[in-house]
Amino acid sequence: DDTPPVSSLVAASPSLVVGATTYITPATPLSISATDYFGGNQVPGAGVKESRYILDGGAKPVIVAAPFTLAAPGAHSLSIFSIDNVGNQEAPKAQAVYVDTAPPVTQLSVSETGFNNGAHIYVSTGAVFSFSASDGGGAGVAGISAQVDGTPMASLSFTLPLGLHTLTFSSMDRLGNVEPSQQHVFIVS
Repeated sequence: DDTPPVSSLVAASPSLVVGATTYITPATPLSISATDYFGGNQVPGAGVKESRYILDGGAKPVIVAAPFTLAAPGAHSLSIFSIDNVGNQEAPKAQAVYVDTAPPVTQLSVSETGFNNGAHIYVSTGAVFSFSASDGGGAGVAGISAQVDGTPMASLSFTLPLGLHTLTFSSMDRLGNVEPSQQHVFIVS
């Protein structure tokens, strides 16, 4: 057996692969799956002895004995490789990993400026309320939820009838990071 093992990164839930990047949370279990075939012919080789990773170009590889996690938020390079029982070592393969700890941010847009007295915002019945959200460099927005006076809104663009109304809204990203709810009070006159 003169053929090294072949490794791949396995990200459990929550995770998402977009292009060449695997998006995870600090709680996402990661592991390395490795197979060892002789000469690449699907004939079993000597077997995988161990798998290792190097995080962000670190000097010392970490031996993977059990699933592991990455806590530091942001973009990382995770180089993975395995060694078989007769010492054949796979060349490290860099994997792009992004640890997403931040929820999306939701923006409320109102088609008119209105008047803000510090406690309430006064608008006309023609004011159109709409929402958008962005997730920075994260995994992307999964959805926006909005309620008017405690009732969920089916549409994210609407007008309101006369009266006092409380709008509550937030967003969630594709890994389950949820933005704390925002709340605004409007008087439609």
